[in-house]
Amino acid sequence: MTPSAADHWRKYVRSASAPTLSTVGPTTASSGEAIAIAFRGRSSTRLFGAMTRGLTTSNRVFPLSDGALLNLTTAAFADRTGTPYREGVTPDEVWDGPSDIGKGSLPLSWLAAQQGCSE
Repeated sequence: MTPSAADHWRKYVRSASAPTLSTVGPTTASSGEAIAIAFRGRSSTRLFGAMTRGLTTSNRVFPLSDGALLNLTTAAFADRTGTPYREGVTPDEVWDGPSDIGKGSLPLSWLAAQQGCSE
């Protein structure tokens, strides 16, 4: 994102430290895992769900002289403290998913208990 684009969207963000929750699971992969990892280590953030898919690397294709291609991992995702996530992302709280999204569900209960939030 360019600085001018960031300035445009900044007016819509009330608080960069607002409580945030995200749900993850086996179908959360690659860029979804990158987002979950980006939130790791941030105060007032919780991940709910199940272990993610584990596609937490960046790859590059190298053409070989015989016409074959070599797909090589060139980077692994890491959080803000430098902790790598090679096997996927484990949630902070195990949660069964949308069947429990009603009032009193684990994620919504957590969010409602955070300062500045209510049901």
